[in-house]
Amino acid sequence: MVIQKNILYIVLTRMGYLVLIAILLSLLANMYTYFSHSQTAELDVEAAQLFNLEYHTPTINWDQPKVANGRLLEQFDNDKISRAYQNAWYFLNESLRKQTSIGLNDYFAEHLVEEIEGMIKTNKQKSYIEDRVDLEHNVDLHLFSIDKQVIAFKDRNVRIKRKVSKLNQIVYEQEVFKSYEVVMTLADGKWKVLQMKETENKNPGRIIRNAPRFVMDSTVTFVGQKAINKVEEVQVNCKTKPKEGFHRIAKGETLYRLSKKYNTSVKNLMTWNGIKNISEIKLCSHLRVKPFVKERKKIVLVTPKVKRAVDKKNRVVEENETIFSIAKEMNIDASLLKSINNLNSNDLKPDQVLQVPNLLDINKEKVKNIKGINYYPQDTPWWDFWVEFDSKIIRKDLIAIKQLKMNTVRVFVPSDGVIPGLQFNVMLDKLETLMDECHQLDLQVMITMFDFPVSFDLDYYNKSERQLEGLMNRLKNHPALLGWDLKNEPDLDFERHGKKKVLQWLEYLIERAREYDPKHLLTIGWSNPEDAVNLADQLDLVSYHYYRDPKSLKLDMLKLKRAVKNKPLLLQEFGLPSDWKWYKPFGHSEDEQAEYLREFKQEMEENRLPYLLWTLYDFKNIPTQVFGYKKWTYSKQKYFGLIDKKGNKKPAYYVFFPYKLKQ
Repeated sequence: MVIQKNILYIVLTRMGYLVLIAILLSLLANMYTYFSHSQTAELDVEAAQLFNLEYHTPTINWDQPKVANGRLLEQFDNDKISRAYQNAWYFLNESLRKQTSIGLNDYFAEHLVEEIEGMIKTNKQKSYIEDRVDLEHNVDLHLFSIDKQVIAFKDRNVRIKRKVSKLNQIVYEQEVFKSYEVVMTLADGKWKVLQMKETENKNPGRIIRNAPRFVMDSTVTFVGQKAINKVEEVQVNCKTKPKEGFHRIAKGETLYRLSKKYNTSVKNLMTWNGIKNISEIKLCSHLRVKPFVKERKKIVLVTPKVKRAVDKKNRVVEENETIFSIAKEMNIDASLLKSINNLNSNDLKPDQVLQVPNLLDINKEKVKNIKGINYYPQDTPWWDFWVEFDSKIIRKDLIAIKQLKMNTVRVFVPSDGVIPGLQFNVMLDKLETLMDECHQLDLQVMITMFDFPVSFDLDYYNKSERQLEGLMNRLKNHPALLGWDLKNEPDLDFERHGKKKVLQWLEYLIERAREYDPKHLLTIGWSNPEDAVNLADQLDLVSYHYYRDPKSLKLDMLKLKRAVKNKPLLLQEFGLPSDWKWYKPFGHSEDEQAEYLREFKQEMEENRLPYLLWTLYDFKNIPTQVFGYKKWTYSKQKYFGLIDKKGNKKPAYYVFFPYKLKQ
């Protein structure tokens, strides 16, 4: 009996050891998978972006002469030459950024390669790195030879953004418009740039809005072929005497004292020397104290301006028509029609002329009544939504949203290339299907773009614009479209990428979005009300997320409204997870979730704050590609819904349910 007990003890002990070893191995395997996956992903992204011609897709607008010199440039040749010219610019930009001549010989003649290598050498000597991107070209064709071996053209108003850094600190930024006379030749089946000579920019081209965080190269002089800018790098040298028009800073001197001494202003001193922060001024800095004066051949002025929708039309009132019947015919509120026409009463007279509001005005009016949902299907949230898209499930979900008397759906479109194997055009097909379903159910759609962006660097601007262009041109006329949300929670990228870099990228997208679709609302979904003040003056609608105590909602809303000068606000996300478990004593119960949302709803209705709830469903699975492998950091994301994983309506559902339940 004792022997049997000993054998049983030994067997159980060894089984326990085996189980313990298995658990330890599992933990080690998971840790290895997590860390190796993260490192591999980062390395893959870096490798993919080392030389990525797909990211460089600037706009090239060709203008052929009415009477051809040589032969007509046909589309096939146009495409080949455009691609080669784009690639030449790409490798020119990359050579200055990476300080290497790799790729230049494939697209430039030998003497031009030597010239570029000289620029690289000079930058290396001064420890400068130049990051730049060309965004738009306007090509006037001069000659395309009969034998298709030579092409000559003028590239007008090439739009270029530049950042010059030294020791990882940006010392100079600018946006310029330059023009070039270009000759390209075909040799060994490849088009190469034979000549590229900068010329005077006689016609600045279309007027654009200046992004305030870029220094616009709006006052440029041309001496021969060389441009001279007013802002020069501040020299710091205690030994040499300052040049004429400069002053060397001594101990105790301030910009205010200098402004009085040289009869100018502090603002002028900061502008002439490119000073953004007074704390940047160092002892022995040589500051310009007199304006730059030099004989100029030509000054190019670029005036800031934003293109907006101006498509108001007139409507003549007929016999027996009322303000309400006309508003109903136009599918707009009568109050908007009265506001546009400055009417104090509802009375109309026959033959009276009414101004019809444009689509942008109509959409702004719709904002006041937004009540909606941030939407993902229950089984396929985030990336899986687009990979496993099911129109039948989506229609069922949209009907459920409609039953809650909600009128708006917010959907998220990830950046092109984020989801492996998913083509962008295929994703647009699916998005259009969803919008068709929304239109049939009288639901309007807010499209959030650039979810999980690849980069905010200059070399990603072209890729971003092509995605923006593709989305807007495809869907800007869809009847279900309410507006465009350019980016979800970009303030969360400030720490990693830098606030200034993220805001510059967003400003560029705002400008381009106005060009592609001036008729629909533009907004950005900030993660909190404090950051929602960023770029508010350039947007139609200020959107923010709020996962705080509902008691503080009104005060924070009033602060934001005052800061953005009473622009329309949208509470774009709010909610509380019902994630209480016996092993999660600090989680919230379903009843607590319902009470939280009830307080929120009351505050929003009292303050007439439009809203989008996060979200319809509790999710069964959360993708690790989005939230990582640390389960404890994302598990609560599963429990924000009004309907649980089994399809049962939670108490929170009835907070928004428009009908009274029978007792």
